[in-house]
Amino acid sequence: MNTRMTLLPISGMQQTLQMDNDALAILTGREPLVTGSEGLADIHIMNAIFEAAKTSRRVSL
Repeated sequence: MNTRMTLLPISGMQQTLQMDNDALAILTGREPLVTGSEGLADIHIMNAIFEAAKTSRRVSL
């Protein structure tokens, strides 16, 4: 499992900073700070949280 972590400065412009990083990754051919697979994992986690809240049951990931 790849366990890298990059800390970004906290600001009210997190979405803008992430989109800038994504654009630079595309332009330079490097991997973005947050990969598509990491984003997809976040979506699965959020869906499980919503399902658990709706059903009052544990949801396996």
